Amino acid sequence: MNIEKWIKKGIYLEVNREFEHLLNYARLTENTIIQRVNEFENDSTEDLTEIELDILSEIYQEYSESFPRILRSSVFTTSYSLLEYNVYFLCHKLHEKYKRTNDSRQCEQPPQDSYIKESRKYLKKVACIDIYKLNSSNDVNIYRIIRDAIVHKDGKIDRTDVD
Repeated sequence: MNIEKWIKKGIYLEVNREFEHLLNYARLTENTIIQRVNEFENDSTEDLTEIELDILSEIYQEYSESFPRILRSSVFTTSYSLLEYNVYFLCHKLHEKYKRTNDSRQCEQPPQDSYIKESRKYLKKVACIDIYKLNSSNDVNIYRIIRDAIVHKDGKIDRTDVD
C-alpha cells in the first residue's frame, strides 16, 4: 500500500469511530433539547403568575437558543480537536514506520505539538501529502478559522480571520 493510501486509511480508521460517537451524542442531545422545547410550547400557561411566566420564558430561551448554540459549538470544537490530534498521531506513526524501515525520511522530526499547521508541514515534506487538499476544497483551513472564532471570539468571524 502506498503511503498516501496508508495515511488516508489511517485518518479514516482513527477518526471515524470517534466522530461516530460524537455524532450520536450530538443527535441524542439535540433531540432531547427539541423534545423539551416542544414540551414548553405545548404546556398551558393560563394559570401561571407573571413571575412564573418570566421564569418559564428564561428557561424556554435557554432550551431553544442557548443550549443548541452551546452544543453545536462544543461538538464542532471537539470534532476539530479530534481531527487535529489524530493527524498529529498519524505523523508520529508515520515517523515510526520510517524508522522501522530505515527510510531516509526518518531524519525529519514529526511535529512537537498537535497543531494542524505543524502536522500539515510534516506530511507535505515527508509524504508529499497536503491534508488541506485531501478533498477538493480548503475545508480544513475553514474549519480552523471557525474553531478559532468559537474558542477565542465567541463564534464571531470577521474579514481579517479569513484573509
